[in-house]
Amino acid sequence: MGEIDLIAAFPARFAADARVAVEVMPPPRLWNATPFEVEVDGETVAIPDRLYHVEPTPAAESGLTATQRLILDCLYTRNNDGWVRQRRLATLLDSTEPFVAPFVLKLVGEYVLEIVRTIEDAAPGPYPDFAARNPAFVGLTMARVISYWNEYYRRSYRGYRDYHDYPGYRVLRRLTGSAGNRSSV
Repeated sequence: MGEIDLIAAFPARFAADARVAVEVMPPPRLWNATPFEVEVDGETVAIPDRLYHVEPTPAAESGLTATQRLILDCLYTRNNDGWVRQRRLATLLDSTEPFVAPFVLKLVGEYVLEIVRTIEDAAPGPYPDFAARNPAFVGLTMARVISYWNEYYRRSYRGYRDYHDYPGYRVLRRLTGSAGNRSSV
C-alpha cells in the first residue's frame, strides 16, 4: 500500500493534511494489509487493516499541525504493534472529527482487551451517524467482539461469562447506539 492508499483513508478535504502526515512515516517493513472501506462524511474511504511502519521520530512529527498529528495517530492505530496502537489511540478519544470513528471502532473489534478498556474508560462521544451509514462494518465489528469473547473469555476466570458483560460489547453498543446491531445480539 503506497502513499496514495494511506491518503485515501481520509475524506478528500483532508488530503493535503494526510499527505503531509504520511510523508513523515518511515517506509513500511512489510506490505501493508488490504484496506477496508467505510463511509465518512458522505465519502468512501479505504482504511488499512494493518500497517507495518515503525513510528517516525519525535523530530519528524514536531512540525505537524494538530490535524496532521490526528491523521498520523489514526493511521498508527492500525499498526502491527499493540503498544503503538494503544499509545496513538489516546489523542483520538477526545476528538470530534468524524474521520476518527472508524479507527476507534475498529480497535473495539480487535483482541487486545487493554485497548478496549482504554476506550471504555475514556468514554469518547458516540458515533451514531457513522454507525448508521456503516451498518455492515458495525455488524462485522460486533461479530468479531462476540467471537473474541467466545474464544478467550467465555470460560475464563475474568468474569465475562455472558457477552453482554464483555467490555468490547458494552463499548460498541454505547458508541454506536442501536444502529447496525443485529437483532439477535
